[in-house]
Amino acid sequence: MKGKAKIKTPRSKRAGTIFPVGRIARHLRNQMPHMRLGSGAPVYLSAVLEYLSAEVLELAANSARDNRKKRIRPRDVRLAVGHDTELSKLCQDVTFSEGGNMVHINVELLPSQVSKTNKAGSTRKSSAIKVVGTAKKSKRKLHVASPSAAKATSKASATGASCTSSGKASQSSTLKAVSHPMLPVLSEGRLFLGQKLFVVMGDISLINSEAIVHPTNATYSTSGQVGQVLSRAGGLLYQTALDSLKAAGNLPTCGVSMSDMYNIEAAKIIHCNSPSWSKSNGIADLQKSVENCFKIADKEHIKSIALPSIGSGNAGWPKQLAAETILRAIERYFQTIMASSIKNVYFVLYDQDSVDIYTSELKKLLEHSYD
Repeated sequence: MKGKAKIKTPRSKRAGTIFPVGRIARHLRNQMPHMRLGSGAPVYLSAVLEYLSAEVLELAANSARDNRKKRIRPRDVRLAVGHDTELSKLCQDVTFSEGGNMVHINVELLPSQVSKTNKAGSTRKSSAIKVVGTAKKSKRKLHVASPSAAKATSKASATGASCTSSGKASQSSTLKAVSHPMLPVLSEGRLFLGQKLFVVMGDISLINSEAIVHPTNATYSTSGQVGQVLSRAGGLLYQTALDSLKAAGNLPTCGVSMSDMYNIEAAKIIHCNSPSWSKSNGIADLQKSVENCFKIADKEHIKSIALPSIGSGNAGWPKQLAAETILRAIERYFQTIMASSIKNVYFVLYDQDSVDIYTSELKKLLEHSYD
């Protein structure tokens, strides 16, 4: 008796790819008959083509969704490839039919943020300098942030002021809202999808942003510069919210958590266990920390976020390297999550040296993005 004929398994199934390995091998033999073709070449090429197709389709789908389209158009594919650094370099000589043109703006043509000097010699701020938070007045009621108000808050709490289930205390009729001073924008940049990056110098508790990033450690320490400022501004209510996070357990490295904030414009504080400086995996950990901060902000549909130079304090990061890593991580995040709710990012710094570094790195980032 003749044995049953063996059923041949397709090469694509054996290789674990969707793209047809056999068809690609046939085309390679027909197009390059004079070259020797190894058995692994069509498998490798099939895997590469499958990966590139999946990557382009994912980015194009995000672009179509951002533009409120139900179908992927050639324009969406063109935008997806053009906004990705590696794909743009790979397809620099490719013409996309009906894809349109990519907008290119030289960085030198962007509005200047430098203050001007009048003829009398007195320095005044240029009209190009923006003030954070002047567009709309916040509808959120503020608690008093002055020392006398802090005493009044603690006294009201001691006499039996009840807290709600979310941890926010009922406001006393004797407490009045206080308007905070605004911080001038020293440098500004815009990414390809319209997200704005601002460099600001001053007290981070005065920034008019929906969320503030607090670099801390596993036990939610407030010994850092940002932690001390937030503790003074938030008072007893903020400390109570922080204690509830501590009771839930330690924060892992690169981990983030969120708590409510009081007495200032920001409604939320994002606590981030920032990694210490290390040459082995420090850059990857810092990038992951920044990405996690933006992920939790997107989950809460936050539109503006303020962060200091994460890692430049007690963590021991060099300022130049920290700024470069943070900016690259933010650019990569917005390239991946095109439907992000975050539209404004504020880098709130305390010294002129950090301002100069972030201004320089932001300019490099914009030159890299628009090339």
